[in-house]
Amino acid sequence: MGAGTVVDAEAVAEARRTLGRLLASHRRAAGYNQYQLASRIGYRRSTVANVETGRQQTVRVFWERCDQLLDADGALARGHDGLEALAREQHRARAIEEAPTKRRDVTKLLALLPAADAGLMFSAVERLGLQTERVDQKLVAGHAEVAENLAGLYRGGDPRTALPMAVNYAESLLELLDASMGDRERSELAAIAVGVHCQVGLWACHMHKPAVAYRHLATACDLAASTRDPALHARALGAFSYLFSSAPRGGTGGQPRRALALLDAALTRAERSDDFTKGWLATWRADQHATLGNLRAAAADIELAGYKLTATEPALHSGFFSRRNYGYGMTEHLRSVRGVVLALHKQADEADHTFNQVLMAAANMRRRIATYGHIGMVQAATHHPEAACDALRRAATLAVRERYAMGLARAVGVRHRFPTRWAGQPCVRDLDDQLAALAVT
Repeated sequence: MGAGTVVDAEAVAEARRTLGRLLASHRRAAGYNQYQLASRIGYRRSTVANVETGRQQTVRVFWERCDQLLDADGALARGHDGLEALAREQHRARAIEEAPTKRRDVTKLLALLPAADAGLMFSAVERLGLQTERVDQKLVAGHAEVAENLAGLYRGGDPRTALPMAVNYAESLLELLDASMGDRERSELAAIAVGVHCQVGLWACHMHKPAVAYRHLATACDLAASTRDPALHARALGAFSYLFSSAPRGGTGGQPRRALALLDAALTRAERSDDFTKGWLATWRADQHATLGNLRAAAADIELAGYKLTATEPALHSGFFSRRNYGYGMTEHLRSVRGVVLALHKQADEADHTFNQVLMAAANMRRRIATYGHIGMVQAATHHPEAACDALRRAATLAVRERYAMGLARAVGVRHRFPTRWAGQPCVRDLDDQLAALAVT
């Protein structure tokens, strides 16, 4: 990168910090703390804190809401506009140097994707690396095609291969949102960006990269909140909850209360959304409740999810959160959670039958690994150490084979919940030896 571009980047960073200090000054003058400001403008406290320190750049609607609440007479929105103008100048200078690299990275990503409309996709790729003065419907359609095919990789693609290039693509979408465009194009492009950032964040969770996951999932939530589309915001909040859920960690670690709060908020916002969205959100909440032993709440969510996932009303036809792309394993996920509740209600035969159904019909290996984790958890809870160890050995072995870091973390988490009196049993010692020797790379 040339010296001129470096200076420009430093200027943008300093302008962002200056605008953040201006926000903090207006906030304090109005008598609000960060929590109070965040709750009144519909954002999280961490967003306000990051913006005030210059660590995060956010969308114009954030500044408009702050202007209105803090009686700043438009100073904050004008500061944002000036910052965006400075950033565009930086992007123009950087485009000459970075465009070929961006095109190569996204072209590599496309090489992994299923067949699609190559004309639209490569037209989009050719323009990804350049700071576009005006976004038209053709460019948005190209990005929709790229994002749709990227979403198709979520079921069985290897995130180790796709994640670095997908991260680059996700960042390119954020840059593109700074360009001039009509309301329709901005709305559609924002929805595409939310889906891509959610997918990148969930992939990072699967690879046990929490910092990467947080950055992209939080970005998706902020961007979705700015669109004033409650259904889109609900999906982003639901995806964000995965980062904090203790369910994929085998009940050990995470922030389950925060996960439940996010899922509660998501389901509230999804009130007028499609049934599939409500169904997968309820499935995730049921899993968290079941992991915590909240069986009555889990059973209620299982009933809700079962009804919504089988509904035939129109749902999203495209995008990451469409039934086609995201619904491939949701029925088996729900069945697996139902198996947990049955087992903890001492209905062992019904639980075994349910778990076996899932293992036979699982849409991919991640689902099998997670279900073996469920089996290990309930076998431990019902005092069957050998059966618990057997399930966790299977989960861990498959997780390593599939390079599924979160699957191994689930097995380790369940093991940590074993009663201490089991430590000397041969099956537990064997499991400990296996877990100590395994590593997902």
